[in-house]
Amino acid sequence: MAADQSLLHTCSSLLMIVLIQYLFQTSLATPSRFCPPSSCGIIPNISFPFRLSHDPDHCGDRRFELSCQNNLTSIHLNSHEYYLKEINYQNRTVRLVDASIKNDDACSFPNYSAYAYNFTYDSSHFLYTSDTNWPINLMRCPHPLKNSSSFTEITHCAASDSSNPRFTYIKVGHMNASEVAETCALELIVMTSWKKFTDLKNVSLSELHQSLLYGFQLYISELNPWEKTKYRDKFEDFFFGRFKGLLLIPVILVGSLPIMIIIGFIGLLRSLSFIVNELLQYSSPEPPPLFFLYSVLSGGIGLPIGAL
Repeated sequence: MAADQSLLHTCSSLLMIVLIQYLFQTSLATPSRFCPPSSCGIIPNISFPFRLSHDPDHCGDRRFELSCQNNLTSIHLNSHEYYLKEINYQNRTVRLVDASIKNDDACSFPNYSAYAYNFTYDSSHFLYTSDTNWPINLMRCPHPLKNSSSFTEITHCAASDSSNPRFTYIKVGHMNASEVAETCALELIVMTSWKKFTDLKNVSLSELHQSLLYGFQLYISELNPWEKTKYRDKFEDFFFGRFKGLLLIPVILVGSLPIMIIIGFIGLLRSLSFIVNELLQYSSPEPPPLFFLYSVLSGGIGLPIGAL
């Protein structure tokens, strides 16, 4: 009987240590949604999962890190810079504008393509394209098009070698391969979610410029390992909010052994869940950081858990 009680106390002590380790680990390392919102320029509410580069380390998710310079909020995607014009937390969308577009130049166009293929829904893209976007296609030809009724000519906007003139056309909307003349080349494809075009077959240069300055919409991916359901969120916020869970320790210490075992078991499950989430998050060739699960064997042995 005494041996059984000793084993029970040993198990409960192990669970207690795991719970304490988990509380400290998650309160310091987990991206937190309880930080006060930041702001930058026209973006008044930058909160989880987004963060500014100068925010405390525990705030937000670094994959959603934003920069703030001269009251302009920017983000780097696919090695290119975009200005953030809007965050809609209700429908999980953001609106971005290519940073290379000049506000006061109607002939200013992005320096590189940003089409739907660049923002597909997979594990490597946490922002992916919205079905509300329209493509804007820029095509250059060595000769004028014979049938250009569905295109807007902007040759005067594009620099051209006088000895080798090029004619430049824009089309808003999806473009079939058959619409690209044999001697022409589709040189740029960008997106816009601006919907105020008067006539897609006769788009003005002013409308094109406004649509580019308005930007395009992307959905915020739900592949975030910290995403929680409503009920799980409420449960963890109550018991394991940042440092709040430490208040459970005196309750456990003065409580009965069954309470200690139950709460310790919950801590064990959550600690294992935290480790699994961390391992799943690191899909790059670099090894994930080490986490330590402490046991009571030999007074406490640190067991490193890394990628196999």
